[in-house]
Amino acid sequence: MSDASEAVMIVVAGSPTPEEQAAVEAALTGMAAEWAETKHRRVLDRESEWQSKSRLADGRRWQQD
Repeated sequence: MSDASEAVMIVVAGSPTPEEQAAVEAALTGMAAEWAETKHRRVLDRESEWQSKSRLADGRRWQQD
């Protein structure tokens, strides 16, 4: 984890206000935390319902030419 005084993100263009920069940083940090919580769920590794129902009769996946 980073120190509160350490920059998590560096602005390379533009000139956001401190509030704008904090809002973007908070949103990105939240998204990263949510992704980290869900990336190992088995449901993400399974076929979707659509994928399983769109199989051919012999079990192969449908492929477009």
